[in-house]
Amino acid sequence: MKKKLAILLLASMVMSFSACNQQKDTKSEESKSTQTSASSETSQDRETVYQVALLQSLTQGYYDGIIKVSDLKQHGDTGIGTFEGVNGEMIVIDGKVYQALGDGTVKEADDNETVPFSNVSFFDSDVSVDLKDIKDMASFKAELDKTVNEKGKNMFYLVKVSGTFDKMFVRSEIKQEKPYKSLDKALETDQREFNYDNIKGTVVGLYCPDYMGGLNTPGWHFHFISDDRTKGGHMLDLSFASAKAELDITPSFDMQLSDNSDFQSMELAKNVDDAIKKVETSDKSNTQENSLSMWKDSAPLKTQLTEYIKEITDEKSDSFIPVENRIAVFDMDGTLCCETDPGYFDHKLLYHRVMEDPDYKDKASAEEKETAKIIEEYFKTGSYPKGLDVKHGTAVATAFKGMTPAEFDAYVKAYRDQPMESYDGMTNGQAFYKPMLQVIDLLKANDFTVYIVSGTDRLITRGLAEGIVDIPVSQMIGSDESLVATGQGDTDGLDYTFTHDDKLVTGGDFLIKNLKMNKVTVIQQEIGQQPVLSFGNSSGDGAMANFTITNNKYKSAAFMLCCDDTERENGNTEKAEKMRKSCEENGWTAVSMKNDWTTIYGDGVTYKGKAE
Repeated sequence: MKKKLAILLLASMVMSFSACNQQKDTKSEESKSTQTSASSETSQDRETVYQVALLQSLTQGYYDGIIKVSDLKQHGDTGIGTFEGVNGEMIVIDGKVYQALGDGTVKEADDNETVPFSNVSFFDSDVSVDLKDIKDMASFKAELDKTVNEKGKNMFYLVKVSGTFDKMFVRSEIKQEKPYKSLDKALETDQREFNYDNIKGTVVGLYCPDYMGGLNTPGWHFHFISDDRTKGGHMLDLSFASAKAELDITPSFDMQLSDNSDFQSMELAKNVDDAIKKVETSDKSNTQENSLSMWKDSAPLKTQLTEYIKEITDEKSDSFIPVENRIAVFDMDGTLCCETDPGYFDHKLLYHRVMEDPDYKDKASAEEKETAKIIEEYFKTGSYPKGLDVKHGTAVATAFKGMTPAEFDAYVKAYRDQPMESYDGMTNGQAFYKPMLQVIDLLKANDFTVYIVSGTDRLITRGLAEGIVDIPVSQMIGSDESLVATGQGDTDGLDYTFTHDDKLVTGGDFLIKNLKMNKVTVIQQEIGQQPVLSFGNSSGDGAMANFTITNNKYKSAAFMLCCDDTERENGNTEKAEKMRKSCEENGWTAVSMKNDWTTIYGDGVTYKGKAE
């Protein structure tokens, strides 16, 4: 065990504090820190758990960075934490700092990223423990607690457990913007959960003694990262057959605070134990109820979907559906995201390209400009002209001709970041219906494979939804345009071979509009089996809904959104009533945006006017 004992008194415990001014050089601030110990080191202090701020301050909503990642590395090579704006979960391992983002991806954090909360130390293994037949988080903690109780429950422990995990259940969160909400409120809307099977990786964890209750959370706190450094997050549950745990017993604690006025005005003695428990844990037995927190209890979908999932996941039930057959399909515009600002995202994108983009508007063809003018009239009247769907698809194909998929994707994402015209406090990319994202999270937590089947161009669908809707881009299907090799010219694809000098680019030809019966066709072609759940909002989704519930060997259902909210959304009550009648006629369940949802876009977003 480590020999150094570094102890300072604070509220009957041992620690040292250093204040940090976010706008000052960290090293100069650390020079002001008072360090008292039985021995001192001029190099790495390998005997101390170094903490940035308090979990209590993070829980109450203080997400401003206090220290840079580059400086955090000077205090440890192993640990956990988060980033400014709670932009993902931090895993520190082997001296590198990784950022598990809310879209499920992982990247190595930039040294200039800042940190509002973290715990790190230089890891030296003091105890090795063989763990076997771990069924869940409770049994995992119980096994580690045996070492804590044997070696001393009033020390700090870092743990690393590497191996192959049968099940790994983690979460991360979408970056928050000011004004910040408390962490439990932020996670209600912006938490994303991920389930992985048979995944190789490492659990990194910290144990804090009971007396740390005012500064951190007593007990264990775990994060996970895969061996290939592509998956990770805050660990909620796990199971594995066998693995070795390495524990580092650490007797010293050092904390760095912020002298920012917002931090200094916080009531940090406030009891936030319930909020901490809520953000630190996940009760998977209550996933259905918790995941639909933005749905009113009176909402038919909430009741029906909750009962449906209980039935089809129960192996003893006659309605049980094997995991491989749990397929759900979602339309995108008007089902997952706003389509009335004042029109569809892809129509706004084309209008911008043809009429506003300084690099293209003077090159736009007469046909593209004619289509843009029709779109402009549609925006003004709210009435969608017959034939515009094909005109629009054709103009998209020609206006973006010659772009690589990556270039097209970057263009879409840049426009995605532009503010919404009809709403305050929201960009195009933030205009996703949070209650519907909860539905997707719920389905994924119950082993559904989720697809977007949209009428929007496939590449635009991916550019808009990637990183927001928690599914791979390979499960995002849309309308199609041609793709060709740069050297192909007019040669048919059957007569041309892609060369080492070629790039794949958009070819300029519109192929198919993925609406109505075309949705059924593409589902069969690309998914290869009948879905059991369908979610849509318009007549263009009716064929998909009926295909899902007709002659299905499994219990199935179709849900349709009704755009009846004219206070929080640019709704249309006439259109909504028409959809309700269609639901009654076809056996679909109607979803009322007005009556079923507690929020649409979350706090801080307001619709600028009422629909006429």
